[in-house]
Amino acid sequence: MDQLLTVSQKFWDAMEHADEAGMRACTDPDCNFVHIGITCKLDKEIEFYTSGAFQAYKHHLPQPKGRGVRGYRHCAHRL
Repeated sequence: MDQLLTVSQKFWDAMEHADEAGMRACTDPDCNFVHIGITCKLDKEIEFYTSGAFQAYKHHLPQPKGRGVRGYRHCAHRL
């Protein structure tokens, strides 16, 4: 479990900084990301952050530009 949490934290840190190399170092090249309304492969997930479409904000909650996010216990709602 500690190893999983360590890798997860490294990925979130890389994501917060739109660090493509760091995101790739923490993931399987064939992994899938699931969001509300979209499922995508690693390349598309990285593009969301490196293009600025998604930006990480306080509390590690990614959100598209111009939208708010509210956290409720273990989930987040995009406004």
